[in-house]
Amino acid sequence: MAGAPQIRKVMKIINEQPARKFVVVSAPGRRTPADRKITDLLLLCHELAKHEEKYDDVFARVTERFTQIVEQLGINFDIGRELAEIKRLIHRQKSNDFAASRGEYLMAKIMAAALGWPFIDASLIVRFDSSGRYDDVTTRNLAAGELKRYKNAVIPGFYGSLPTGDIRIFPRNYSDFSGAIIARAAKADVYENWSDQPGYRSAPPEFVSGSKPILTMTHEEMRELSAMGSSVIHHDTVLPLMESGIPIHLLNTHDPMDEGTLIVPKHKLETPPPPVTGVTGMKGFSIVTVTKTGMDSEDGFARRLLEAFEDLHVGMKHFPTGMDVMSVVCPTEDIERCRKALDEAIRVKCSPESIVVEDGLAIVAAVGRGMSKRRGTAAKFMKAVADADVNIRLISQGGSEMTILIGVDETDLTKTANAVYRAFF
Repeated sequence: MAGAPQIRKVMKIINEQPARKFVVVSAPGRRTPADRKITDLLLLCHELAKHEEKYDDVFARVTERFTQIVEQLGINFDIGRELAEIKRLIHRQKSNDFAASRGEYLMAKIMAAALGWPFIDASLIVRFDSSGRYDDVTTRNLAAGELKRYKNAVIPGFYGSLPTGDIRIFPRNYSDFSGAIIARAAKADVYENWSDQPGYRSAPPEFVSGSKPILTMTHEEMRELSAMGSSVIHHDTVLPLMESGIPIHLLNTHDPMDEGTLIVPKHKLETPPPPVTGVTGMKGFSIVTVTKTGMDSEDGFARRLLEAFEDLHVGMKHFPTGMDVMSVVCPTEDIERCRKALDEAIRVKCSPESIVVEDGLAIVAAVGRGMSKRRGTAAKFMKAVADADVNIRLISQGGSEMTILIGVDETDLTKTANAVYRAFF
């Protein structure tokens, strides 16, 4: 949605298929690498206004982008009036979330005018509770009821509203979640997610050049791959769709004829799966290893240990354990915030013999629903890593047998991912 040429592409895609009933849009992105995102510019306006500093020059860049889009599309839409109202409300120090949401709001209004479709403000149908958490039950009911009134509509993504009516946004990497909410409410046959990416590949291009595309995978595989680093879309995007069994089709606006990736419920796959669907990895982890003789027979030890991390809001990814040793794998950025406080909290709660924190850890994972049916998959994985002369710092396999992951030094991430990829693909 960066500019009028790209928006025309999107409109052509929408109009080619009458079954495309509801459209959820994002804010305009970068036209060039040097561009600032519209959302970032709006947030800067809010920050300047909050400190009673002038933001006319920054807002002028927002005005220029949207005015140019409307003029180049040649549509009858009073963008000046909309922008003036947004600037007025930012000046009145509306919330940070209000400013951040206006890129999606304006883009949806422009798209609705260009298509000749109704506009539905997301604040009417996407709700958060009084504590700011997404309210799925209320949203499900409101959205389903509202969409029944329309044959077609355009809805802005990324935001909803609090019980007070104030705007509340999702996290920045949750933009696709809004589309999933609308697809569920519309009881869609499929949620098409169009972007400038061609879908999932069997390994991220930054690790493995020329990796094969993944044409089909399950909701569960998508969540595992995304959580482990293959972040084409956020792993929570699928949550509103799992219960109702709605597939997600990832498609590329630059190449509409590309097959993309179809993400489906498990029961919709008929052909036997390969053992591994994809290989992925990510860096930036630390491993906290706590040692205490007899911890296995000490009631509540694990609970108290994990409470120390939870109390300090440290994310916990994996939990390798032994008889007298328990380790927790966490994002290093979380550890950096509270390294000393975490050490103290663990000592108070657990009285350990030692606490060792090691940084510089990367995770490499193989994900596939076929693993549980194939003997020797784990052996093949480990042999590939050993043959690449990589030292393994931790090993974990989920109870579902859908994921095998290892921890390696960050410097070995690319080499390890390539070795595992070659072993299976």
